Amino acid sequence: SWWPTSSTKAPKLTIQGEMIQRTFATKEILHSQGLHFAQELRLRRFRSTRMKSPPAFKKFRDSVEKSYVDFVSSPELLGTCLNSTPYNYLEVLKIGSRPSKRPTPQASVQSLRAIPWVLCWTQSRVLFPTWWGVGSAWKKLSLEEQNELKDYFKGDPFFASFVKQTGFTLAKVELCVWAQYLTHFSPGSAREILKMFREEYKKTVEFCREISGRERLIWHRPWLEESILLRSPYIHILNLLQVIAMSRNDEKLLKETLVGIACGMLTTG
Repeated sequence: SWWPTSSTKAPKLTIQGEMIQRTFATKEILHSQGLHFAQELRLRRFRSTRMKSPPAFKKFRDSVEKSYVDFVSSPELLGTCLNSTPYNYLEVLKIGSRPSKRPTPQASVQSLRAIPWVLCWTQSRVLFPTWWGVGSAWKKLSLEEQNELKDYFKGDPFFASFVKQTGFTLAKVELCVWAQYLTHFSPGSAREILKMFREEYKKTVEFCREISGRERLIWHRPWLEESILLRSPYIHILNLLQVIAMSRNDEKLLKETLVGIACGMLTTG
């Protein structure tokens, strides 16, 4: 089982600050959300959480983990990428009640708390923690192993949820915007790093399409896909302004772009 019994029998939900207005704006919306939560709770109480994963899943999972760990364990690669995001400006953003960064001599996973860590990649439109290594892991599987995972996807709600979440994230990724951050703040390494991201992104998109048998990344919620496509271009200008703000150390403009991008992406981190 991926989840402990305590979390499925008595789930606890957290709503991010920027989602409060959207989720609980009116009595009607609040009532609808409450019904959804109650229905999910009822289903979880009677749904079996025991999962039997095929051998191919462990191979796939371990491969994804290795790719991700290799990336975040490389001080040079991670440092270059983080320094192309709002990472160096987290102190002025004052997210939550705790410091955004732990005091360490260089950029690292250990130096960031969870929300600021995701924030850096969300603001720069690359969202890499969700999908990095997934495509490469899929390509390393044999045809027989891929078929095992396809059957697993059809029969297991947890793995199906992972695939859907991956597709949702990929739909929000804008590598052309990420390229603006990299080329501006890390011009010497931008071309090589962008090549890595484009290749892994392409492989991960293929993973979602092949395992689901669907061409669209958010086939299960077409309205959500349309919403992302409609909102995305309006966020682009905020990203360009954020690059300018970071270049000029303009804290006021940086904070405004951060809020705007978070609203457009429907998440802070």
